[in-house]
Amino acid sequence: MPYNCTWLPTEVCSAQMKNFPPFFLNDSVFGSIGDFDKAKGSLVLTILVGKVINAFTKVIFTFSLKNMPTNHQATTVVLSAGQISNFGQNSKAFASSVMTNPEGYLFGVQNGYRPLETVLPGFLFGTVEQSTPVAAAVNNIITVSFATNILCANGSILTLTGLNRIGNRSKTAFLDIYGHNSSVFLYGRGEFDAALPGILKLTVAKPILGGSIVSFNFIISNQEMDSDAQIM
Repeated sequence: MPYNCTWLPTEVCSAQMKNFPPFFLNDSVFGSIGDFDKAKGSLVLTILVGKVINAFTKVIFTFSLKNMPTNHQATTVVLSAGQISNFGQNSKAFASSVMTNPEGYLFGVQNGYRPLETVLPGFLFGTVEQSTPVAAAVNNIITVSFATNILCANGSILTLTGLNRIGNRSKTAFLDIYGHNSSVFLYGRGEFDAALPGILKLTVAKPILGGSIVSFNFIISNQEMDSDAQIM
């Protein structure tokens, strides 16, 4: 009896199935491959010969999807049984059922648990300002604030560019950062890219929740000559 799990068309190329214990004791019920129709957005699972799913038995399996590279609202997933039936010529097929999803946020995205709900990662805003424009000032405090639309996990790297015109006293391999959110970043400091001057990399050490405002500052010395501001 085929079980048909129906989606709207997606960019999925294949679907790999796997059963988990204690259900069926790792003995595959559907086999390892599902029949995916990309045009219809449907996935058909066929119960193997000699296998049955008893009433009130919970079945769990997983498969991998390739998310769309755009913002996309979740689709409605419908579970239904095919027309093949083992209960006699005039028996009725199973009634289809709209599948439910866990509620809440995943990676800071509302409804993130719903299949094919996709969000392009981005910044909600970003600001930067300095404490003094005076040439040769050695204690110019740069304040940076931003917020992202999804969670930034540990190990994520944020990059600030446009710092290649700072004074010589600031040109060290590492740059300490301060402020309320400085502990969000690894060792409370940023690292200049040796191969690309003017680029400061900050490695996230604590997850940054989507929508939360992060603010920190660091101190540089200004050049001893006039200099136009650069885009960061």
